[in-house]
Amino acid sequence: MATVKVKLRPSSVEGKAGVIYYQITHNRKTQQITTRLRVCPSDWDADEEKLVQGAPNHSMTQNRIDSDVALLRRVILDLDSCGVDYSVSDIVNRYKSPQSHILVLDYMSTQVEQLRATNRLGTAKNYEKTMCSFGEFLGDVRLPLSALTEQVITDYNTFLVQRGLVRNSVSLHLFYKDKSLL
Repeated sequence: MATVKVKLRPSSVEGKAGVIYYQITHNRKTQQITTRLRVCPSDWDADEEKLVQGAPNHSMTQNRIDSDVALLRRVILDLDSCGVDYSVSDIVNRYKSPQSHILVLDYMSTQVEQLRATNRLGTAKNYEKTMCSFGEFLGDVRLPLSALTEQVITDYNTFLVQRGLVRNSVSLHLFYKDKSLL
């Protein structure tokens, strides 16, 4: 059985954010997967392998870490259930496969294009508004579909309410967002 650990590689420049990476160990061999997630050492709890509460972008960053770890564990479980020998490289290769990291906004964009191609212009327009709004909510975060959780939707709902949208508008954004991902 392979193990997955989440670690922070501190920056060589003092005061700069370090990089989160995943350490996968199997049969006494180790391989690392470096992420694009940057975290200040003061915002990282090494013992718990997670962000401390109150860190900048805590919810989104921790959600991304949790989804990546869940995906790695799913890959390991699949390989274990096959009953064949596998290496740590097999785990990493499956994790890095393009199907594992389809981004939410890319998927939504594809849905909008398909709707336009089938002349469903009104629905496409609503999906596109939702996609733009969700993109503003995400900022620079590249969220894969596997990281889209109830907590992300709850945070998005809060984002919409804080922007002054009324309940019907919030419902429209959330409705189309959820439906576009089916």
